[in-house]
Amino acid sequence: MSLDLELFALGVQAKTATWSALRVVWQVKPVEPNHGKPVVAGTFESVAWLAEMTVWITGEAELAAVRLGDGWNVNKHYDLASSDDLELALSELASLIAGASVPGGAVTAWVAEQGQ
Repeated sequence: MSLDLELFALGVQAKTATWSALRVVWQVKPVEPNHGKPVVAGTFESVAWLAEMTVWITGEAELAAVRLGDGWNVNKHYDLASSDDLELALSELASLIAGASVPGGAVTAWVAEQGQ
């Protein structure tokens, strides 16, 4: 399975109105060759959240997000097979930032403050 990594930038751009409504500043990085396993990533930052989504050509994807106010982490692995799967992953990210829900199957953890 080989995922067209250009779909990531297109998917993020398609949600411009959503990101704007959530006051999310986003940036999609260029596709990197990554030692023969190309990868693309994007960063998403709001007042409350900092997140990164990484997508490999194999369809593997990772969402890593931290809530800035208290250090609560939300992480999820995806196995994307299509642009529809990518759309779902980006929608789950937007829903998380909006405060509506944690993606199903995500792992959550609290980060202890330094010195504790």
